[in-house]
Amino acid sequence: LLDGSAALDETTAAISKAHKNLVTESRAFSTVRSERDDWLEYCQALEANQQERDFIGLDMGFQHMNRVCNGLTEGLIVAAGMPGAGKTTFVDQIARQVANLNRVPVLFFSYEQSQDELRVKELSRRSCVVNRSILRGRMAIDMEHWKRVQDAAADVMAYAEYFYLIEADSNTTVDRIQLIVEQVLLRTGADTCLVVIDYLQKVPLPEGKSFNDRRNDVSHLCSELRRMSRDLHIPVVAISSESRAAYNKKSLDVFKESGEIEYTADIACVLHIDKTRSEGLTKAKEPGRAVNLCVVKNRNGELATIEFNFYPHYSLFKEGNFDIVHYHESVPDGGD
Repeated sequence: LLDGSAALDETTAAISKAHKNLVTESRAFSTVRSERDDWLEYCQALEANQQERDFIGLDMGFQHMNRVCNGLTEGLIVAAGMPGAGKTTFVDQIARQVANLNRVPVLFFSYEQSQDELRVKELSRRSCVVNRSILRGRMAIDMEHWKRVQDAAADVMAYAEYFYLIEADSNTTVDRIQLIVEQVLLRTGADTCLVVIDYLQKVPLPEGKSFNDRRNDVSHLCSELRRMSRDLHIPVVAISSESRAAYNKKSLDVFKESGEIEYTADIACVLHIDKTRSEGLTKAKEPGRAVNLCVVKNRNGELATIEFNFYPHYSLFKEGNFDIVHYHESVPDGGD
């Protein structure tokens, strides 16, 4: 048609025939099922999920968080917070509690802290020995503190086979993460696992792929991580930086300059330092700070504010009071 050697009607007919053949031969429809095909299986799975405990996902080791989030289920969970709120420590504690309580693989991809730094957090958390003392090697072996560290190390061995600590680098893209996760699931025979990303803004894009804007890059990464969670039917927890303009806010506004996290995430949380409650903790024998976990988006559940006490010297979070927040009270102005 372009070079003038064919008539329009003949070309149109040929194209229509070719299209019909392609549609007929395509296998795409074989992957599409009607509700009649799936409904019975769905109802059976729904019945199996009805149980006595308050949640159906992986146990995070925090009672109130399990109730609000329904445990850790398939989807993308993003946690943000201003510096000093303890984002990495908080998520690291959850990850290790998941491995210990559920006996499923947990893969922690760290783009910032080393394996040793993260391991010290758990030893300090379990032994109540100051983390810096352990990291700097300032304990004599005959001290009582060293005995507590040894006992903590033995406790970690009880779940260590389920915990994978990966120091990520410029080659650890989302595709690379998914490949590693699939290999772990295949090797262990596990039905599910937990993937933790620390942190989102550090995850590289594949070579040659860039949107020339970090905000768009992060939007793409969120979509890819959510796709991975859906493909593998696993929960993915990612730590995110917080918009400086939104410091001290407790709403979806903290994600505004960090890509379309507020739209992509299934659950979005903000760790917020409560200065009023912190006053009492800073004067205590074991100084700490009060941190509120604000669940500002929950696709399949309620929003909530959960109080925690954070003890930085021991890399430890303790769950406190719980307060359900009505949905309309938590949506930012102009929210949908």
